Amino acid sequence: MLKIKCYSTGSWGNMYLINFNGTKFIIELGYNWALHRYDLTNIEGVFVTHEHSDHSGYLNSYVKNFPASKIYLTRGTFTGWAKKVDYLSAKLINKQLVEYGKYYTLNENISVYVGKSFHDTLEPCFFMFYDKRSDETLVFITDTGKLPTLPEIKNREKTYVLLEANYDPKMMTNSIKDLRSASDLGHLSLNAAKKFIKDYHDVPFIGLIHGSTTKLNKNSDLMFKNYKNVVRIYSGWEGEFA
Repeated sequence: MLKIKCYSTGSWGNMYLINFNGTKFIIELGYNWALHRYDLTNIEGVFVTHEHSDHSGYLNSYVKNFPASKIYLTRGTFTGWAKKVDYLSAKLINKQLVEYGKYYTLNENISVYVGKSFHDTLEPCFFMFYDKRSDETLVFITDTGKLPTLPEIKNREKTYVLLEANYDPKMMTNSIKDLRSASDLGHLSLNAAKKFIKDYHDVPFIGLIHGSTTKLNKNSDLMFKNYKNVVRIYSGWEGEFA
């Protein structure tokens, strides 16, 4: 069984708690994990896609409280994060530096693929988790200006995707913020997300992560109303898949 809990998503912080057939791990630590009374002692790993504070801002407090917890991140992400935190945090972190195009073993059942994403950070990535017992795959893609290349998925009928796309091109202005978002090192548009969803129309679940403006939400609801496998993800959202 796959359980996903989105504690927070947005520019103020991102954090997801995953229970993948009994294996528990965290994706992103840009949100204050200490606000919740969840037992984090059984977490088998933390996965960080890039060093921006809304994705890694609470990693320093986490490693001080759980110094044995393994943190999976690229060398570039570690370098960018370490420059912003105190010496003790950077020294304590039990890091597993990962590289594009390689697989890593989380435990005896779950392997993790690391892929290249496109964002204005040192070495951003996406993660793909595979459980050999159930033949299930979880893909997590966030903060990328272009659609990344995914490796071959073993069983698309048992694949679940979390994909961030946080703007509608029709709503964009010439502001610096909007121009950054729309660049190849910014974020995906709803149009790009639609292409991805068409390519992966046969997967049972695609969680679409994006901004919380009312107009954007309405636009995405209209754009994806005919795709029964697409669900909008928001802070506090929970999903369970048997």
